[in-house]
This record gives sequence, C-alpha cells and structure tokens, in this order.
Amino acid sequence: MIEQDKEGYKLYSAAVLIGLATVLTYGLLIPWLGFYRDDWYVILAGQGQGTQGIIELFQSDRPFIGYLYALDYRLLGVSPLGWHLLALAVRLVSGLAFLWLVNRLWPQHKTESTLLALLYTVYPGFLEQPIAATYINLLMAVAASVLSLALTVSALRARRPQSAILLTLAASVLTLFYLAIFESMIGLEAARLALMWYLLMQVPGADWRQALRRLFLWAWPYILTAGSFLTWRLFIFKATRHSTDLDALLSEYAISPLRAALTIFIELGKDFFETVFLSWVVPLYQLTVNGKYGDLALALLAAGLTLGLALYCLRRIGPARADEAAKFPLSAIWLGGVIALLALFPINLAGRTISFSGHWDRYTLHAALGGVLLVGGLVFKFLRKPAQVPFLLALVFAGVVTQIHNAAYYRDFWNYQRSLWWQTAWRAPDLKERTLIYASLPRNFGYFEDYEIYAPANLIYTPGAQVNLTADLVNGQTMPYLINQQVKGKTNRGVYVHKNYKNAILLAIPTADSCVHVIDGRQVELPSFENGTLLSIASFSKIERIDLASSPVVPPEKIFGKPPRIDWCFYYQKITLARQRGDWESAANLAEEALQKGFQPRDYSEWFPVFEAYVNSGNFEAAAKLAPKMLKNREMIVLFCSQLAKRSDLPVSYNSAYIQTALCQPAE
Repeated sequence: MIEQDKEGYKLYSAAVLIGLATVLTYGLLIPWLGFYRDDWYVILAGQGQGTQGIIELFQSDRPFIGYLYALDYRLLGVSPLGWHLLALAVRLVSGLAFLWLVNRLWPQHKTESTLLALLYTVYPGFLEQPIAATYINLLMAVAASVLSLALTVSALRARRPQSAILLTLAASVLTLFYLAIFESMIGLEAARLALMWYLLMQVPGADWRQALRRLFLWAWPYILTAGSFLTWRLFIFKATRHSTDLDALLSEYAISPLRAALTIFIELGKDFFETVFLSWVVPLYQLTVNGKYGDLALALLAAGLTLGLALYCLRRIGPARADEAAKFPLSAIWLGGVIALLALFPINLAGRTISFSGHWDRYTLHAALGGVLLVGGLVFKFLRKPAQVPFLLALVFAGVVTQIHNAAYYRDFWNYQRSLWWQTAWRAPDLKERTLIYASLPRNFGYFEDYEIYAPANLIYTPGAQVNLTADLVNGQTMPYLINQQVKGKTNRGVYVHKNYKNAILLAIPTADSCVHVIDGRQVELPSFENGTLLSIASFSKIERIDLASSPVVPPEKIFGKPPRIDWCFYYQKITLARQRGDWESAANLAEEALQKGFQPRDYSEWFPVFEAYVNSGNFEAAAKLAPKMLKNREMIVLFCSQLAKRSDLPVSYNSAYIQTALCQPAE
C-alpha cells in the first residue's frame, strides 16, 4: 500500500510538472494573441451565417470538422482569448496523455518517463499553436490519438476483462474521433499495432507467433474502426477539394509510378530527419536570430523556471529502486522510429512535406510522439548516466525558448493586424461596395491568403454580409490582374468572391516605424524605394473608393480588442482624411494638436500631409520649419516631386508653386 502511494505521488508530481511547463511554454503571451491565417474565414462565416455557415465550409473535404468548428464557435464566439485558452487546455491534455502512455509502457522508469513527457510537451517542431482557431481541431485530434494509445496500453495491462473491454471501447471511439478530423493520421493505427505487438511480446513465455495471434484478438476493434472509416472516406465520400481528392492524387501518381514511389521514399526520409532531429535546432535559430531582447529575456526566464521545476520534480520522484536500476529499454528507439515513420508516411503519400516555413510544420505534431521516444531512447542508450538528464533538459530549454519566441512573433503579427484595421477605420469612414483591398504589412509579416484581408474588412465595414469587400495579395501573381484591370472570380471553400481590380485600394504599413498608409495612386507617399513591390502597383490604388459621406465605423472590440492608444498614427489618419476632403484648415489644426502633445512621425514620408496642410492653409512659417526635416530623405522627395510635376488634377486651393519651390528645387 505504501509503495502504491509512493508511485501515485510520483505520477502526480510529474503531472503537475507537465501542467506548469505547458502554461510557461504556451500560456504567457496568450492575452496578446489574436486571429491569423485560416482563422478568419471561420470567424467571417460564423458572423455572417452563424454555425450553419461554418458547417457548410467543410462539406467538401472534412465534414466532421465543420460540426466541431460550429460547436467551438458557439462556445467561444469571436473573442480570440477563448480560442487560445481552449488550445492551451487541449495541449495540456495531450501532454498528460503522453505522460500516462510512457508510464504505462515502462512503469519502472518514472524519471525517464517524466523527462520524455516534458520533451513532448515543449516539442518545438510544431509552431502553429498561436493560430488557435485554425489548429484547435488538429490539437484535439492529436490529444485524442495519444490518449487512445494510452488507453490501448492500459487495456493490454488490465487485470480484469471488464476493464480491458471498457478501455478498448474508449480507445476505439477516440480513434474514430481523430480520424474524422484528420484522415492523414491513419498511420498511427499501424503504429498502434506495432505498439501492441511489442507489449504482447512481453508476456512471459510468448514467442512472436503467439504474439501475432494474440495481436489479432486484441486489435480487431481498432482494425474494424479504422477500416470502416477508410471505406467511407475512400469509396463513399467524394472530396471536391484538390488537396483531399484521392482520385486526383492517384491520377498524378499514375503518370509516373516509379518516380512517385521514389519521391515518397526520399521525402519520407527527409521529413523523418526534420521531425525527429532538426526540429530542436532549426526553428530555434530561425526565431531567435532576429528576436527582440525583451522576448529573449522572457524566454530565458520561462525556460529557466521550467528547468528549475523539472529538477525539483525529478528530485521528488527520487532515484530508481534497486530492482528498477536496469537501463531504459532499447525498445524505445525502434518503437519511436517506427511510430514516427508510420505517422509521416500518409502525409508524404498525400503529396505533403514538412518544412519549418510557410506553416508546413503542421504535420509534425502527431509524429512527435515517435520522435520524442526515439530521441529519448538514443540519449538513454548512448550517453553516460551523468549526462543524460542535463542533455534532455537542454533540449527542454531549447523547446521553451523556441515556443516563447514563436508566440512573440504572433503577438507582433496581431499588433500589426490590429493597427492596420483600427487605423483604416480612423482613416476611411466607409469603403464603397465591391472595393478590392490590397494590404501590406512590414517585412516578415505577410499575408498568405486573400481572406486574411477581406474577412476582417467585411467584419468591420459590412457586418452581416458574407463577402461584400474583396481583397488580394501584394505579389507577382496578382499584379497582372491589377495592371490589366481585370474582373474575375474565385471560390474559397464554396464561398464565391467577385474581384474587380478596377476598384482596388492599397493599404500599407511600409516599415515597422510607419502608420497605415492609404495609398493615393496619384500621390504615393512611401519612405523609400525599398518598397519596390508596393511602388509597382501603387499607381492603381484609387483613394476615391473611400466613402467620405458615411459615418465612421468602429471595429468590433470583441474581435480586434480595445482601440490602440492615441498617438501620432491617430492624428495622421485624421490629417490625411481631412486632406482628402480638401479641409486644409482642419488638417493643419490636427497637426498642431498632435505636435503640441509631443506626437510626431518616425516615418518621414508622413510629414507630407502636414506640410501640405500648413502651406495650403497659409501657415508658411510652420511649413518653412518643417521643410528641412523632409529634405533629409532624398528618395522620398524625389518620388514626391516626380509625381507632383505630372499632376493636372490638383484643386485650386493647392499651392503647388510654393511646395515645388520649398521641396523640389532644393532636391534637384
């Protein structure tokens, strides 16, 4: 009884460690995270059409996800905080399930099991945790898969038949649950068979033939469950999205079967190496090389606390007893390798590969189960005893630092998104129907899909409508559409988006020091020629797409948070709005108010509307004081003056002669 209490205490201590490590790794920056990437079309559908709209989005490829998203949306609504807290809770469940799994596999090795669970918890190869509304269902699928495997192991070790039956039934239900979310995780079912065979080989007196016979008796519920799902997925349900269309995939392989097989084999090897080994170093370098010092300090503090808690927990668990002193089983190495390979194989079969860029790391998480076992097994096998714990804790340290920096990146990404839309709302009271928005954020914070732009725009300007305002990305692929002033359509998950490139307007945050620039194609104001892509399309931006007669809109705070504090950017938007209206007096007064409060731009191109307001309202003294500041940036002045010389549509109130004398002649 005393021994059982001690064992329970050790497991409880390890569980507390996993909980605290999860919060320190993924929870510290949650209050400053928001919505990203595919989050937006789910939120837009929910706001425009309710849960039924969300369900319909996924009928073409993964219908069960639609119902799950609808439930999530009904519970969490449009507040980012709720989605991130749920993702944190699911990540915690996954870590605890892994702890249970390894403890059931190797119950005599509490220290090693705790270290493996800690490694799994902070695994740095999956960097999509902050995109919570998109990946919450993947996180659920992975948690369900790990819990299902733990239940299977417990069923095999159960002493009573009734317990084994109940545990097997629960594991089978979880199998169906995670496969319905992400069918490419089917490789874990093959991994389950390997795991069960390993356990059955541990039965005293059993040889491999007996183990195989017993395997069939134990495995048929899982085979039936997975087989039923595959039958439905392959022969009954027909996906219409190309990425999940089996017929389209097979037709591609049929063109050159040998080449396809060779490609799958090579990519599987590469992805295996990336998932198991490179995940501990590549993301760490990518995220920290240009990281902020403040974020580095926070990451080091969180990692240090995690290591301190780990050392305290390991001390409480204590050394192994004499009968437990054997080395950690070598089986962890081959089991981990087999699980990782089997988990990754369907991903490669579907034509997907892993890369630590562009969100292609999302396929690593379910394979991390095997990767962590393999890494831990190699350490316990080939490193000397005194070096094992320090080495694994060094990996834990790297994992925490990586994930904190990853969350910091998404914190900054959300800040730029919030700034873009709050400032746009200050600048543009409304946008005319069917306006097409180009939006550009500072370097390293680009958009991947058009709905990342048009979804928040519609949520602000046309709440209740599905897609009234449209958008596109600033890249080489879309530039020809804009240059040729095309009209075309596109369907995103069954939602038709009509794009009229004649109605384009460009919103840009040119640099990290800039406010949002609502570009007027006739007078492009950018800090330098470095923004080459923006310059190439800026002339097509029609500022008249702003409806000046409308009442100002206010972004919904539940989604976009509270308004940013009043600073220079607020006044800049109001000054440029007054300029567009031709109200030079108001623009000059706003500029004076901003300067009196100590606000001024860090992007010198934002002095242009102030200078014009002073000149055109007759305040030449203030204009004369401002001109020398502007002349420091020659690139900016050259661009401005070249455009001014071509203008033939300037209003009568515009004193172009004074401006040319003050700015353009000295620049020459």
